[in-house]
Amino acid sequence: MIKKLFLILVSLPHIISVSAQNTVKIDKFDGSKFNFNTIKNQYHIVEATSDLNNWLVVGHFNGDGNNAYFEDCRHHKKPELQAYRILFQKALFKDGLYDREWVLEAIHQNGEIIIPAKKKVHSIIFSKKGRVTGKNDCNNYFGQFELINGNCISFPNGFASTQMFCFPKSLDTVFFNSLRKSKGFEIGEKLIIYFGDNSKNWLIFADGGDQ
Repeated sequence: MIKKLFLILVSLPHIISVSAQNTVKIDKFDGSKFNFNTIKNQYHIVEATSDLNNWLVVGHFNGDGNNAYFEDCRHHKKPELQAYRILFQKALFKDGLYDREWVLEAIHQNGEIIIPAKKKVHSIIFSKKGRVTGKNDCNNYFGQFELINGNCISFPNGFASTQMFCFPKSLDTVFFNSLRKSKGFEIGEKLIIYFGDNSKNWLIFADGGDQ
């Protein structure tokens, strides 16, 4: 059960209103960046919306009772109205990022849409312990990831992979190169990971199920 929630309404660059129930303390708020105090031994997610109807998961924090800093690094253009809310509970959120297999549907890069060939699987699983695993066409891979300020995905040590030779036109190299340039993420019906300068490119993943 989700225990508590607070909602922040923003009209960039100024706050227009704040409404809350049992809110945790907000120390600083500046557009798409803010500080808040976490609740110990609770998982926290940050959700965002631009219309107050459709909410997207855009951040994860493991509560330790200390202050946390959130920064939304998804988009090169911010909407005029942006709202955020923070939810927390003891168990993992099933609609969050962790412990789910995400299967690549498409890469949007420099105005081009790149779709994997049939039966070619490129997937990723983010563990709550900071480990990442997945399939990259004919190879399996693993590595470590970090969530910087809740939203910005980083793979500081790259990936280790099996060394099978994939057929020509495989997206194995493109997939890894895109992930290495990751910026922010959002989760609605699908997972979107923005990458590249100013987050102008993105990968789209479908939910492949819990792990």
